[in-house]
Amino acid sequence: MLPFCEAAALLRDVPLTDMHLHTTYTDGRMSVAEVLELTKANGLREIGFTDHARRTSTYVPAYLDEIGREAARICPEMRVFRGLEVKITTLAGEIDLAESAAASLDFVVGSLHRLPAKPDEEVFVSWNQVEPSRAVDVEVEATLAMVRLGRAQVVGHLGRVFLEHYHVPFPDSAIRTIVEGAKRHRVAIELNGRFPAEHFARVLHHCLDVNCLVAVSSDAHKAEDVGLGVRMLRAALQDLSA
Repeated sequence: MLPFCEAAALLRDVPLTDMHLHTTYTDGRMSVAEVLELTKANGLREIGFTDHARRTSTYVPAYLDEIGREAARICPEMRVFRGLEVKITTLAGEIDLAESAAASLDFVVGSLHRLPAKPDEEVFVSWNQVEPSRAVDVEVEATLAMVRLGRAQVVGHLGRVFLEHYHVPFPDSAIRTIVEGAKRHRVAIELNGRFPAEHFARVLHHCLDVNCLVAVSSDAHKAEDVGLGVRMLRAALQDLSA
């Protein structure tokens, strides 16, 4: 069973998990072994590797094999899950992942990095070519469609790429719509450690209110970010109780 929990459980106990970790197989700065050593040193009990992949990626078999081998050597007591982070490619919610690769994975994080322009074709529009309101509509439409298709178990970094491009808040109404859709389809919302604190708190608020599944994650690409999701969550929960 994947280590996702209903959000209400966070009020009782913070799970020692990190379900979004990158390595040197793609754009991370840590080897598989280094990630395992760092997560162990941070006291984490359940982790998920999620390097970036596309349908054309050829590294996946070696990657999955190395994770299994090194996990058994370094931290046999830890639950280690093998996943990938993949992009949403169409307004119909398709993701950039081959079925053959998906069959070998424990889970998939589906994330919006670019703005799909069509439902049936992989065509994208640049963030700087659309108004923020249109970008919000696209993210909501494409993410909900992905959730309905059921090929991803986690909605990755909801709204974060929008924030990086527009520097205005991602609307609460959009967060709520995606969170409610994820709950209906038993897909987890990622509490991403690389969210700005204010956005993290707003996503957490909606997850708690709806009581959807959540995945506590760092999205770490470098050593100091491993376990960041747990630290951010503790701070946000402390603010809620203040």
